[in-house]
Amino acid sequence: SNATDIIERDNEIDKFYGLLNRQLRRTLVGKHALSLSGIRDPRNIVEYALISKALERAADHVAKIAYEILHLGERYIANIPSEIRQRLSGLVARNISLLTSLGKAMVEEPSVRELNYIIDIVKKEFKSEVEGLLSEIGKLNLDPTVAASLRLIIDSIYRIAEYASDVAESLITLTAERLTT
Repeated sequence: SNATDIIERDNEIDKFYGLLNRQLRRTLVGKHALSLSGIRDPRNIVEYALISKALERAADHVAKIAYEILHLGERYIANIPSEIRQRLSGLVARNISLLTSLGKAMVEEPSVRELNYIIDIVKKEFKSEVEGLLSEIGKLNLDPTVAASLRLIIDSIYRIAEYASDVAESLITLTAERLTT
């Protein structure tokens, strides 16, 4: 199933994260590795490490969501009111949009305005949407197992957004350093 694939992919991401960390450490200690890396300022290595950690943690939360969906099963999912399912889908779609924007910002010249916009969305809109959804779930007479799973899923969705915000902050730092050198 898709959920199982996602959980397996998280293991691959963990391996990439380990590899990237080893590369960053090598770059930090070796002058030759630093010159080969194309990193002009060794201080930027800290930002790259923060970005890779945030993305690895976001992937962990994607796997957690997949696990919860598997754990819940079709029968329970069908019992979740469609309005709640739609709001969850909306939050997931926003996460995908945030991460897509970050992906573009990592390969192109990022706009600080766009990165600040991502941070603002997470701090303001996302937070209030999540809190509203959690209080809505509290009012419903859901099976306790389903309610607990939904809370875990919503928490993971929000954490993914927070990690996206952390990546945006690191990209702003990297952009500022590039503009001053």
